[in-house]
Amino acid sequence: MNTFVRCLALSSLVAVMSGCGHQDPQQALIGSWGVDVTAVEDAGASLNGEMAKRMYAKRLEAMRAIRLTFGAGGEFECVGFPPFTGGTYSVDQVEGRAAKVTIVDRSQPPMTFAVELLSADQMSMTSDDKVLSFNLLRR
Repeated sequence: MNTFVRCLALSSLVAVMSGCGHQDPQQALIGSWGVDVTAVEDAGASLNGEMAKRMYAKRLEAMRAIRLTFGAGGEFECVGFPPFTGGTYSVDQVEGRAAKVTIVDRSQPPMTFAVELLSADQMSMTSDDKVLSFNLLRR
């Protein structure tokens, strides 16, 4: 789950940096991001059995509560995904719509993620071959 949260944070950062029309990638990332649960919702529609459906609903609810907020001063906050709480981030490399972002959480070792801006308000974050999509909630 640590990788998931870090991927989420990185995806948000890269997406904002790449496609928001800002020349400074760090400016494009600034804002609050939430996990795009569309694919997860679609997968859950085919589940059978009450127990499976209840477990799926709890997981989906938890994913909807995750929020990553990137500040203009290089700080980030993470809500809804313990043990992550927040810390700092840096944009280390930018290539077109993609970037490498390093996140240093107050309680975790630094992690670098590949982020791609899909549009001005959507990004993807990749870590360990797992991809998460994020939607911009507010700037």
